Amino acid sequence: TTLEYIGKFSWTDLRNCKAYGGNGDSYTSVMQTDANWVNLTGSFYINLVSPFWYDQDYGFYRVYQLISQPFVIAVSKVVNVLGSTGINLMSMSVIAVYKQEEGPDSKKEYGTNAKDMYADFKLILLTECSDYMMLARTDDDTFEFDGTGAGESNTDNTQVVTGDFNAELDPENSDCLNNKGFICSQLWEINAMNIACTDAKGRDFSGEYTLTFTKECKSVADIGQDLYDHCDTFLTNHPQLDDNRIALSTDLVWR
Repeated sequence: TTLEYIGKFSWTDLRNCKAYGGNGDSYTSVMQTDANWVNLTGSFYINLVSPFWYDQDYGFYRVYQLISQPFVIAVSKVVNVLGSTGINLMSMSVIAVYKQEEGPDSKKEYGTNAKDMYADFKLILLTECSDYMMLARTDDDTFEFDGTGAGESNTDNTQVVTGDFNAELDPENSDCLNNKGFICSQLWEINAMNIACTDAKGRDFSGEYTLTFTKECKSVADIGQDLYDHCDTFLTNHPQLDDNRIALSTDLVWR
């Protein structure tokens, strides 16, 4: 029999997650990595619990762990005010990093000299653009990762490189999250495959992430002719936007 579990937890729910009875410290922790980011970290567990004996309860139980899923919720403390002036017209930030699947211990697979664990990760990026515009990506758009000076003690982060990532061309949401709004918010996925967890460094995704986009006005069906004309006029008055791809960058500290 297949069991399906779906749960939704607010930030407060996760911070109040404690041992049975509400005693002790929270199972999650909040870390302020710098002046711009606050990370909520923890692990989600599902355990199967059964009595020690089949027909009597002695107060002892067998526990079998079905799943363990670490998570990080990254929240930016910087809010960009977007307007029609061309200042902070578009922005991008990393809002989530989480592990999808833990691979085998390479020591078992490749001999006693190998010590690394491998896992796949997913990064979720949020873009916002104003003036009734939205972003798109095509096969001609690029992704770059730069770990220069992003490692511990301002060293270079060489644990991951651009080739370790695959940036999706389509957003998670087919339309803007707020489809009728002046600002279009979109979510984009970046997959990191087979990332090693080393004895010396663990895993480090710290660095600068850059994606290129093309921009377009929302459809007349979504915003109406008047607002579409506003967007079209804005692009006409700013040919530097209309003629070139848009490159958006964001910094991440995650280790």
